[in-house]
Amino acid sequence: MKIAIWEHPARPGVKRAYINNLPFVPKGEKVFLQPRGKGVQLVAPDVGIHEEISETLRSYGLLTEDQSIEQIPFEALENWAQANPVKAGRPAGKATRGSAANLAKRAPARTQAGTRHQEADNLDLTTIPVPDPVTIRIDYREPDELFELLDGLSNVTVERRELALGDIEIQGQNTQYVIERKCCTNGESRTDFEASVVDDTKRLFFQSEKMRLAEGVVPIILLEGCAHEHSRGMLVQAIDGMLSYLITIQRLSVLTTYSLKHTAYFLLKLAAHDRSGLGYEPPLRAKKPRAQADQLTFVLEGLPGVSANLARRLADQFGSLAGLVAASDSDLLAVPGMGPKRIEQIKRVIHGDA
Repeated sequence: MKIAIWEHPARPGVKRAYINNLPFVPKGEKVFLQPRGKGVQLVAPDVGIHEEISETLRSYGLLTEDQSIEQIPFEALENWAQANPVKAGRPAGKATRGSAANLAKRAPARTQAGTRHQEADNLDLTTIPVPDPVTIRIDYREPDELFELLDGLSNVTVERRELALGDIEIQGQNTQYVIERKCCTNGESRTDFEASVVDDTKRLFFQSEKMRLAEGVVPIILLEGCAHEHSRGMLVQAIDGMLSYLITIQRLSVLTTYSLKHTAYFLLKLAAHDRSGLGYEPPLRAKKPRAQADQLTFVLEGLPGVSANLARRLADQFGSLAGLVAASDSDLLAVPGMGPKRIEQIKRVIHGDA
């Protein structure tokens, strides 16, 4: 999914958020959201796809389970579009005024590899939904800016204290996340990560071991910046060796961020997800087909041991879910690919364990 923001050149305040790359929208049809009151209005060629559009927006975190499309603030769409810019296209033929070529010049370029730092710097922590209270503890030796980025946000309690383990502590619902932050940004001397590996103290080895042995915590090593790019003494293979050691031997999660602001954004998202979940139930399967015959195959493919080909054969043989339920064992065995064990598994799903 891509969102492109359009503004009327002569009428300030007239805006649209075009939703592109939706597989269930016919080619050439336009779907967009426009401001209406405190929310938005959906304009789509087919009312029947409104629910599919809602599911798509939920899957990208723009809509919570208890929200309707009309309740989305248009600013949320603008922020999402800014963080996920659309790549400008290259039209064929000579460009004319108002053509795709001229529009492309005004459109923001899609982020390319190596240019995500600006995108990370533009992250807005206030766009992260925090329905339930979260607590984030930061060691007093960490930068003041990290505390300031998180302080004052709704439903977020930030505490500064001396931590016995790690640099940041997030009190989760059923567990505790302990995060050791290692700065890897460019500077005149070794990065914090590099120094913690090669200096005489070898402190990262001891820190990771303490985190590994701690009970009831999820230990995380967070590398802020590029450990490989900004190393002044460690070879690439030495850095890889250390990261591999942390993951395989110490059993720690190793994550990366671009900057301190990106770190704060990640910490808040982690805390919010632990406390409140994603805010929606992600679909377990791909988008549902629209044709009735394909819908039956889609449903049958969800049964245990039923492949796409077998689902198609069952659909062709019985014609409906009711037909499959009413089929006898001998009828089912007549379908290529069906055996006694698979029939038993399917019946357990349809009829329960009884």
